[in-house]
Amino acid sequence: MKYLPIYLGNSLIGILLSNGELERASKTSNVRLSINMSFNNYPCIFYLYNLFEPYIDTNLKSMNIYNLNKIDSTVRFKLIYI
Repeated sequence: MKYLPIYLGNSLIGILLSNGELERASKTSNVRLSINMSFNNYPCIFYLYNLFEPYIDTNLKSMNIYNLNKIDSTVRFKLIYI
């Protein structure tokens, strides 16, 4: 698909204002959206994963982030380059 449907475009704006980030592999590559949330928000990120599924090139990935005395579990996925 070349263009996002309007409802996904509106969702994309909301995600960018909250937990989303745009990333670029190099200066000449296109950007892609990365969404990273706490494991406590798994239902929300799973909903977003299903919503954007045609545009996703990774699976949901869970990671542990080690802070000083605490371990935070996060879940993330990335969209294809747009």
